[in-house]
Amino acid sequence: MTPAPAPPIPHLLLPTPPGRPSTDRTLEHRARQGELLRLRRGVYVDTAAFFSAYPSQQHLLAAAATAAVKRRPVFCRETSLAVHGVPMLQVPNAVHLRTFRSSRAGASGASLPQLPTQHRELQHLLKQAQFSSELIRRRFQALAERRVVAPIPTGYHRAQATAAYRNRELQLPLGPPAQFFRDLLAPGQLTQAESLTFSVIDTVARMELADAIVVLDAVLGGRVPGHRALATQDFAPWLDFLGPQRMKDRWDQLIAFADGAAESVGESWSRAVMHTLGFPAPILQANFQLPRGDTARTDFYWPDLGLVGEFDGRMKYSRSRVLSGLDPGEVVFQEKLREEALSELGLRVVRWVWDDLKSPQQLADRLLRAGLPQTDRTGSLR
Repeated sequence: MTPAPAPPIPHLLLPTPPGRPSTDRTLEHRARQGELLRLRRGVYVDTAAFFSAYPSQQHLLAAAATAAVKRRPVFCRETSLAVHGVPMLQVPNAVHLRTFRSSRAGASGASLPQLPTQHRELQHLLKQAQFSSELIRRRFQALAERRVVAPIPTGYHRAQATAAYRNRELQLPLGPPAQFFRDLLAPGQLTQAESLTFSVIDTVARMELADAIVVLDAVLGGRVPGHRALATQDFAPWLDFLGPQRMKDRWDQLIAFADGAAESVGESWSRAVMHTLGFPAPILQANFQLPRGDTARTDFYWPDLGLVGEFDGRMKYSRSRVLSGLDPGEVVFQEKLREEALSELGLRVVRWVWDDLKSPQQLADRLLRAGLPQTDRTGSLR
């Protein structure tokens, strides 16, 4: 299934020309009124558009704002993966930059912007009522009442270049960010990201299992815009950057477990959770010829049990018109017909959703009820 297109990312607002006092004052005034949100000094974005954007898009805006105020920053690790367009399970909580100065390594800067008195940005949003749903409106109402905090990643995390990195005979492993990110930059702004292959190997061994597998499945399956599907040997030139042997061992385990046949973040996350829970690995994307003549491709299949597993992402139904041109009711009806056809072949079907992955015991209960055996211990790869 083709992923639904994300909403457009709002453009950054900067003084034009840079440093023009009258423009500076205009932007500052609009920020004080709550119309604009300041991401970096002198760099603003429309408040309503920012809070309506996906969290991943908010991170890209924070990275683009960094490029506007820093001289040729080099994005690394999670931020480099983001600007290359790699799907990730979690949004980075800071903008990751490479540094050659040990004194500057580590986290710095506020993780949240300093909101003006009485949350004027949020009050402006509530006044304008520029929301896509009542759920989002209630979220901002809670923010205005200070019951929760908006996770806006405006801090930095600087990764120090290792000796192997500095002494490498090859040039720094840099590559241009994806076009969709370059489109966010103002004319003349220059920035670079570490190459996709280097960013993957430098990041995933430090991640939790589910986060790492989401990234690896995507790059091995060719689900990164503008990049071909990577193979295990593409990472070989950078293995010496992994440092301690335990990092190399973890990389070997992760790359062996990764499977480019997974077609979405939800499927990759499902595989990681099932492994951790001790369930047997399924076959991915199995095809079945149905009695009515068409073919069904299933997310997961355990042939010894005649069991099919299907992950139902919310977008299949909430954005069905964009994905397939069908309304949600028709999608549900077609899924019912498909499941009945699989049953005629003697197959059983078990389904799960995002909430089951967030609460793994719920997924375990579903799979156990379907007859899938569970070992006494969790998977060896954690």
